[in-house]
Amino acid sequence: PFTIQAGDAAGTGEILFDHKAGRLERSVVSSTMPLTLNMTGPDGSSMSLQSVTTSKMTVELVRK
Repeated sequence: PFTIQAGDAAGTGEILFDHKAGRLERSVVSSTMPLTLNMTGPDGSSMSLQSVTTSKMTVELVRK
């Protein structure tokens, strides 16, 4: 009943690694990806929805 097309995604990131301790201290990754959804409505007409998905993920060592 519908199709989804994902466009070319793009992203950037930064990683901070502690070589002495041998562990990841912090990582931040941001990305965007365009999406297009094509479908037929209940009345038979075609519909196209376009969106851009944006995400940001941060991983950080929590010290106690």
